[in-house]
Amino acid sequence: MTNHRRRDDAAPSRKPTHESADATPEIQADAIFRLAADWAFEELLPDDPRNVPFFEWFAKEARARQTSAEGDENDRHAEEFAKRMTRRWARETVKVDDVREAPPRRVAPVETTAARALEAASAERRAPYLDLAVAAGEGRELWDEICTEWIDLPEGIPPGRHLAIRVSGESMMPFLHEGDTILVRVAERGETPEPGRVVVARRPESGYVVKRLGRVRARAYELVSLNPAFPRVRVPRGAGSLLGTVVLRWCPHSAGAQ
Repeated sequence: MTNHRRRDDAAPSRKPTHESADATPEIQADAIFRLAADWAFEELLPDDPRNVPFFEWFAKEARARQTSAEGDENDRHAEEFAKRMTRRWARETVKVDDVREAPPRRVAPVETTAARALEAASAERRAPYLDLAVAAGEGRELWDEICTEWIDLPEGIPPGRHLAIRVSGESMMPFLHEGDTILVRVAERGETPEPGRVVVARRPESGYVVKRLGRVRARAYELVSLNPAFPRVRVPRGAGSLLGTVVLRWCPHSAGAQ
Protein backbone atom coordinates (compact mmCIF):
# COMPACT_ATOMS: atom_id res chain seq x y z
CA MET A 1 0.00 0.00 0.00
CA THR A 2 1.44 3.32 -0.96
CA ASN A 3 0.39 6.95 -0.92
CA HIS A 4 2.23 7.65 -4.17
CA ARG A 5 0.31 7.64 -7.42
CA ARG A 6 1.30 4.85 -9.82
CA ARG A 7 2.59 6.03 -13.12
CA ASP A 8 -0.23 4.38 -15.04
CA ASP A 9 -2.77 6.09 -12.75
CA ALA A 10 -1.43 9.53 -13.46
CA ALA A 11 -3.84 11.95 -15.05
CA PRO A 12 -3.30 12.09 -18.77
CA SER A 13 -1.46 15.15 -19.91
CA ARG A 14 -3.43 17.61 -21.98
CA LYS A 15 -2.13 19.66 -24.78
CA PRO A 16 -2.75 23.35 -24.21
CA THR A 17 -5.69 24.65 -26.17
CA HIS A 18 -5.43 27.79 -28.24
CA GLU A 19 -7.36 29.60 -25.48
CA SER A 20 -4.94 28.59 -22.70
CA ALA A 21 -1.94 29.29 -24.87
CA ASP A 22 -3.25 32.74 -25.64
CA ALA A 23 -3.85 33.37 -21.92
CA THR A 24 -0.27 32.52 -20.95
CA PRO A 25 1.22 35.95 -21.79
CA GLU A 26 -1.58 37.63 -19.83
CA ILE A 27 -0.94 35.39 -16.80
CA GLN A 28 2.77 36.16 -17.01
CA ALA A 29 2.04 39.88 -17.25
CA ASP A 30 -0.19 39.67 -14.17
CA ALA A 31 2.56 37.90 -12.24
CA ILE A 32 5.14 40.52 -13.23
CA PHE A 33 2.71 43.28 -12.29
CA ARG A 34 2.16 41.77 -8.84
CA LEU A 35 5.89 41.32 -8.26
CA ALA A 36 6.58 44.92 -9.25
CA ALA A 37 3.82 46.14 -6.95
CA ASP A 38 5.07 44.09 -3.99
CA TRP A 39 8.60 45.43 -4.43
CA ALA A 40 7.52 49.02 -4.97
CA PHE A 41 5.32 49.27 -1.90
CA GLU A 42 8.16 47.92 0.22
CA GLU A 43 10.96 50.04 -1.23
CA LEU A 44 9.59 53.27 -2.76
CA LEU A 45 8.46 56.37 -0.90
CA PRO A 46 5.16 57.69 -2.33
CA ASP A 47 6.03 61.31 -1.44
CA ASP A 48 9.33 61.25 -3.34
CA PRO A 49 8.75 63.11 -6.65
CA ARG A 50 11.23 60.79 -8.37
CA ASN A 51 8.81 57.90 -7.84
CA VAL A 52 5.80 59.63 -9.38
CA PRO A 53 6.21 58.00 -12.85
CA PHE A 54 6.13 54.51 -11.35
CA PHE A 55 3.03 55.12 -9.25
CA GLU A 56 1.28 56.71 -12.22
CA TRP A 57 2.09 53.63 -14.30
CA PHE A 58 0.93 51.34 -11.49
CA ALA A 59 -2.38 53.16 -11.13
CA LYS A 60 -2.98 53.01 -14.89
CA GLU A 61 -2.22 49.29 -15.05
CA ALA A 62 -4.33 48.52 -11.98
CA ARG A 63 -7.32 50.33 -13.46
CA ALA A 64 -6.94 48.50 -16.76
CA ARG A 65 -7.23 45.14 -14.96
CA GLN A 66 -10.50 45.98 -13.19
CA THR A 67 -14.14 45.70 -14.11
CA SER A 68 -16.16 48.91 -14.15
CA ALA A 69 -17.73 48.12 -10.76
CA GLU A 70 -14.35 47.26 -9.24
CA GLY A 71 -12.91 50.48 -10.59
CA ASP A 72 -15.65 52.61 -9.07
CA GLU A 73 -15.30 50.90 -5.68
CA ASN A 74 -11.51 51.16 -5.69
CA ASP A 75 -11.67 54.82 -6.70
CA ARG A 76 -13.82 55.49 -3.65
CA HIS A 77 -11.47 53.61 -1.33
CA ALA A 78 -8.43 55.28 -2.90
CA GLU A 79 -9.92 58.73 -2.34
CA GLU A 80 -10.64 57.95 1.31
CA PHE A 81 -7.16 56.48 1.76
CA ALA A 82 -5.54 59.55 0.18
CA LYS A 83 -7.43 61.83 2.57
CA ARG A 84 -6.31 59.79 5.59
CA MET A 85 -2.70 59.74 4.45
CA THR A 86 -2.72 63.49 3.78
CA ARG A 87 -4.05 64.14 7.27
CA ARG A 88 -1.43 61.86 8.80
CA TRP A 89 1.36 63.47 6.77
CA ALA A 90 0.18 66.93 7.81
CA ARG A 91 0.21 66.06 11.50
CA GLU A 92 3.42 64.06 11.63
CA THR A 93 5.65 65.65 8.99
CA VAL A 94 4.77 69.32 8.63
CA LYS A 95 3.07 69.62 12.05
CA VAL A 96 -0.20 71.10 10.77
CA ASP A 97 -3.40 70.26 12.64
CA ASP A 98 -6.57 69.63 10.69
CA VAL A 99 -10.20 70.72 11.02
CA ARG A 100 -12.55 69.00 8.57
CA GLU A 101 -15.00 71.84 8.13
CA ALA A 102 -15.10 75.49 7.15
CA PRO A 103 -13.88 77.92 9.82
CA PRO A 104 -16.52 79.69 11.94
CA ARG A 105 -16.25 83.37 11.07
CA ARG A 106 -17.63 86.29 13.03
CA VAL A 107 -17.98 89.96 12.22
CA ALA A 108 -14.99 91.96 13.42
CA PRO A 109 -15.82 94.57 16.09
CA VAL A 110 -14.25 97.20 13.86
CA GLU A 111 -13.15 97.24 10.23
CA THR A 112 -9.48 98.03 10.02
CA THR A 113 -6.28 96.80 8.41
CA ALA A 114 -4.87 93.39 9.20
CA ALA A 115 -1.89 95.05 10.88
CA ARG A 116 -4.10 96.94 13.31
CA ALA A 117 -6.52 94.06 13.88
CA LEU A 118 -3.77 91.57 14.73
CA GLU A 119 -3.04 92.68 18.30
CA ALA A 120 -6.71 93.22 19.22
CA ALA A 121 -7.75 89.83 17.87
CA SER A 122 -4.83 88.05 19.55
CA ALA A 123 -5.86 89.44 22.94
CA GLU A 124 -9.24 87.68 22.53
CA ARG A 125 -7.80 84.38 21.19
CA ARG A 126 -8.96 85.18 17.70
CA ALA A 127 -7.32 85.74 14.34
CA PRO A 128 -8.12 88.29 11.62
CA TYR A 129 -9.58 86.55 8.58
CA LEU A 130 -8.44 87.61 5.12
CA ASP A 131 -10.25 86.40 2.02
CA LEU A 132 -7.11 86.82 -0.01
CA ALA A 133 -5.71 84.93 -2.97
CA VAL A 134 -2.41 84.02 -1.35
CA ALA A 135 -0.89 82.76 -4.57
CA ALA A 136 -1.39 86.10 -6.31
CA GLY A 137 -1.39 89.79 -5.55
CA GLU A 138 1.64 91.41 -7.12
CA GLY A 139 2.47 94.66 -5.38
CA ARG A 140 -0.13 94.16 -2.65
CA GLU A 141 0.81 94.26 1.01
CA LEU A 142 -1.11 91.78 3.11
CA TRP A 143 -0.92 93.93 6.22
CA ASP A 144 -2.79 96.72 4.42
CA GLU A 145 -5.78 94.50 3.58
CA ILE A 146 -9.01 95.54 5.30
CA CYS A 147 -10.18 92.92 7.77
CA THR A 148 -13.94 92.61 8.34
CA GLU A 149 -14.08 89.17 10.00
CA TRP A 150 -12.32 87.27 12.78
CA ILE A 151 -12.01 83.56 13.52
CA ASP A 152 -11.92 81.96 16.97
CA LEU A 153 -8.74 80.00 17.61
CA PRO A 154 -9.47 76.27 18.00
CA GLU A 155 -8.73 74.55 21.28
CA GLY A 156 -5.14 73.40 21.57
CA ILE A 157 -3.67 76.35 19.67
CA PRO A 158 -1.24 78.21 21.97
CA PRO A 159 -1.81 81.94 22.50
CA GLY A 160 -0.03 84.19 20.07
CA ARG A 161 -0.41 86.32 16.97
CA HIS A 162 -2.22 84.51 14.18
CA LEU A 163 -3.78 85.25 10.82
CA ALA A 164 -6.45 83.14 9.12
CA ILE A 165 -6.04 83.20 5.35
CA ARG A 166 -8.18 81.72 2.59
CA VAL A 167 -5.87 80.21 0.00
CA SER A 168 -6.09 79.70 -3.74
CA GLY A 169 -4.14 77.86 -6.39
CA GLU A 170 -3.07 74.24 -6.88
CA SER A 171 0.64 74.33 -6.04
CA MET A 172 0.13 72.68 -2.62
CA MET A 173 -2.35 69.97 -3.62
CA PRO A 174 -3.29 67.50 -2.26
CA PHE A 175 -2.46 69.16 1.07
CA LEU A 176 -4.31 72.40 0.33
CA HIS A 177 -7.26 72.89 -2.00
CA GLU A 178 -8.79 75.96 -3.56
CA GLY A 179 -10.80 77.71 -0.85
CA ASP A 180 -9.19 76.05 2.19
CA THR A 181 -8.32 78.30 5.11
CA ILE A 182 -4.97 78.19 6.90
CA LEU A 183 -4.06 79.48 10.35
CA VAL A 184 -0.67 81.18 10.26
CA ARG A 185 1.39 81.83 13.37
CA VAL A 186 3.00 85.17 12.61
CA ALA A 187 6.80 85.01 12.81
CA GLU A 188 8.58 87.09 15.42
CA ARG A 189 11.34 89.44 14.34
CA GLY A 190 14.43 87.48 13.34
CA GLU A 191 12.67 84.10 13.58
CA THR A 192 13.36 81.46 10.93
CA PRO A 193 10.90 78.56 10.72
CA GLU A 194 12.20 75.01 10.75
CA PRO A 195 12.90 73.61 7.24
CA GLY A 196 10.14 71.27 6.18
CA ARG A 197 7.36 73.37 7.71
CA VAL A 198 4.67 74.98 5.57
CA VAL A 199 5.03 78.77 5.48
CA VAL A 200 3.53 81.87 3.93
CA ALA A 201 6.22 83.86 2.15
CA ARG A 202 6.32 87.10 0.23
CA ARG A 203 7.79 87.13 -3.26
CA PRO A 204 8.70 90.69 -4.23
CA GLU A 205 7.56 90.18 -7.83
CA SER A 206 4.37 88.15 -7.28
CA GLY A 207 2.90 88.66 -3.83
CA TYR A 208 2.29 86.01 -1.18
CA VAL A 209 2.60 82.26 -1.62
CA VAL A 210 2.07 79.18 0.54
CA LYS A 211 4.95 76.72 0.21
CA ARG A 212 7.00 74.21 2.14
CA LEU A 213 10.27 75.66 3.39
CA GLY A 214 13.24 73.88 1.84
CA ARG A 215 16.85 74.87 2.25
CA VAL A 216 17.69 77.99 4.20
CA ARG A 217 20.63 79.60 2.42
CA ALA A 218 22.76 82.54 3.40
CA ARG A 219 20.84 84.97 1.20
CA ALA A 220 17.64 83.19 0.25
CA TYR A 221 14.92 80.76 1.30
CA GLU A 222 14.13 77.85 -0.99
CA LEU A 223 10.39 77.20 -1.23
CA VAL A 224 8.95 73.90 -2.42
CA SER A 225 5.54 73.15 -3.94
CA LEU A 226 3.92 69.81 -3.08
CA ASN A 227 2.39 69.62 -6.55
CA PRO A 228 5.28 68.44 -8.79
CA ALA A 229 3.85 70.49 -11.68
CA PHE A 230 5.03 73.65 -9.94
CA PRO A 231 8.74 74.55 -9.71
CA ARG A 232 10.72 75.49 -6.64
CA VAL A 233 11.15 79.18 -5.99
CA ARG A 234 13.47 81.35 -3.94
CA VAL A 235 12.81 84.47 -1.93
CA PRO A 236 15.56 86.70 -0.56
CA ARG A 237 16.16 86.54 3.17
CA GLY A 238 15.19 89.68 4.98
CA ALA A 239 12.57 91.35 7.12
CA GLY A 240 9.09 90.46 5.90
CA SER A 241 10.14 87.62 3.59
CA LEU A 242 8.42 84.99 5.72
CA LEU A 243 5.05 85.97 7.14
CA GLY A 244 4.82 82.94 9.39
CA THR A 245 4.27 79.21 9.82
CA VAL A 246 1.07 77.33 9.01
CA VAL A 247 -0.13 75.52 12.15
CA LEU A 248 -3.66 74.47 11.15
CA ARG A 249 -5.85 74.08 8.10
CA TRP A 250 -9.61 74.16 7.79
CA CYS A 251 -10.33 71.71 4.97
CA PRO A 252 -13.96 70.83 4.18
CA HIS A 253 -12.64 68.53 1.41
CA SER A 254 -11.33 66.04 4.00
CA ALA A 255 -14.72 65.62 5.70
CA GLY A 256 -15.53 61.95 6.10
CA ALA A 257 -11.88 60.81 6.25
CA GLN A 258 -10.80 59.15 9.47
